[in-house]
Amino acid sequence: MADPFRKVGDNDPFLPSAGLHNIIVEMAQWFRNQGGARGIGGRQATEQTGIIDCKNTSGGDLARFAALAIDSVFPDPSDNAVTFANGPILRGITPTASTDPGNFCVLLAPAKDDVIVRACASGVCVAKVNINDADDTTCGVDATTVLQSGKQGAQILWKESGTGEKWAVIRVGSFDATQFAKLDATLNAGSSCEASIWSGDPLADSGDNETVYDWFLESGMKLESGVKVMLTMISGKWYVTQSNTCPVDQ
Repeated sequence: MADPFRKVGDNDPFLPSAGLHNIIVEMAQWFRNQGGARGIGGRQATEQTGIIDCKNTSGGDLARFAALAIDSVFPDPSDNAVTFANGPILRGITPTASTDPGNFCVLLAPAKDDVIVRACASGVCVAKVNINDADDTTCGVDATTVLQSGKQGAQILWKESGTGEKWAVIRVGSFDATQFAKLDATLNAGSSCEASIWSGDPLADSGDNETVYDWFLESGMKLESGVKVMLTMISGKWYVTQSNTCPVDQ
């Protein structure tokens, strides 16, 4: 069988081949799906495994660099195991107040509602971040598709100076699920209260407050206001897991 990829000379007869034509079409389709070339059409110039397909199921059209909470996969493996195994697509929804700050992806292209685009779920990417404090070094989601600084979701490697919505380079997937805080009110067993988040080196009051929850206090015990605590993020909530003083009776 003749080699379909053999070059044709100036005086050689040229006989089109259906097989060669189909190969060329498949290559062109692959090239188009890659964004035309590296760095074009929302595809990052730096290849990494954290770039995935995300279906915008937020209910509205979104601009490039919007952040969506990861909700589920498409298709569900119980519906179509073969397609799922060949490369699942993540469903993205609008983050809520209870969304884990680190459970998000950044869209690398504009996305109309119910359309699939490339997104960064892990690794380094460019992002738009609302900088609440010029000294913030982390960001995450908080009931909006705009990333918010001060949330423990991703590391800010670089950002424009000042506050407000700024260009930034972030490392997605570097979420630190622990924080230090001081209780702003009494925390009774099985209840919640507000706490002031402490960060930086040396540790200082960041000005951010979070609702924190108890899970280890015995019934009838409490931690008093002002107690220093360590917090751990579990299912979108900050739980008190350690304290610098012993609990006391209510």
